[in-house]
Amino acid sequence: MAAVGQTLDHVGDSRVTSRTMLITPQMAEEILATTGYEKQRRKRESHVNFLAGLMTRGQFLDNTRIDFAIFKGRKFQTDGQHRLHAVIKSGVAQSFLVVEREVDSMKEVAEIYFKTDRGRARSTRDTFTVFDLDQQLQLNKWQQDALASAIKVLMVGFDRETATTGVRIADEIILDAIHDWAEAARQYFSTVEGGDGAFGRRFYASPVLAVALVTFKFSPTKAKEFWSKIAQNDGLRKHSPEHAAATYLLTTRVQDVGVATYARKLASCWNAYLEGRTLSRVYGDKTRPIEIKGGSSPWRGHKTVKYREDGTIY
Repeated sequence: MAAVGQTLDHVGDSRVTSRTMLITPQMAEEILATTGYEKQRRKRESHVNFLAGLMTRGQFLDNTRIDFAIFKGRKFQTDGQHRLHAVIKSGVAQSFLVVEREVDSMKEVAEIYFKTDRGRARSTRDTFTVFDLDQQLQLNKWQQDALASAIKVLMVGFDRETATTGVRIADEIILDAIHDWAEAARQYFSTVEGGDGAFGRRFYASPVLAVALVTFKFSPTKAKEFWSKIAQNDGLRKHSPEHAAATYLLTTRVQDVGVATYARKLASCWNAYLEGRTLSRVYGDKTRPIEIKGGSSPWRGHKTVKYREDGTIY
């Protein structure tokens, strides 16, 4: 890693420069004190805490980008305030890619800030790439994306409305939750991998994976049995819960019934399997809380997140 403040590289023309710099907590304090942009949004303490946690654990990726605009010799920070606050909070120096752009007016400073802050679409996939989750989670990109979608379903409590409305959940919340559910996901994917090709990518569907995650987290041995039988789909006894689940997966699309109903019907198959019951048909009332049995008490999908005024979750 570079020495404090040492420039590792310098590229660009007369208006844009880029260099890699190790920023200490003391340097971060000075940058925030002297380059603040008056129109910048207030910091979100939850996001600072999340990033600081990554830094403390050594999981924050080196050389993420911090941007500045320079007008008449004065520098304005246009992106990176939460990362700098996290350096201060964690007390751990971090290496950043520092990009500086010369501009001709304060109007141009504003345009750069709002383009960076709102105009650049940062997908959950982009965030996963930044934090190098392939290595951390030992899940491929398809599996990471499926896991993120399933976690959203879990976070809204399998709710009949919000599970299907594309509600926006902050990436830092998903990232935090992914580490909690990663082991269950790894077990599930290894169990269904190489199963009956007729299922296609149905095992990756968000309500299917969301239910499976709960089963593997709280009843891993029985869950492995249940999902393995479904995936192999070979000689399943009629009226058995695993036969009912396999048939439902093969004959019903999520878009036909919705996420909430789909999850509840699969949960009914799992509950019957866990209790040793036969099942002549799958059932699930989306107006009632989901119940996924196992562990010390059933999972009933209670909401564990809060909503901002703009409808996003924090």
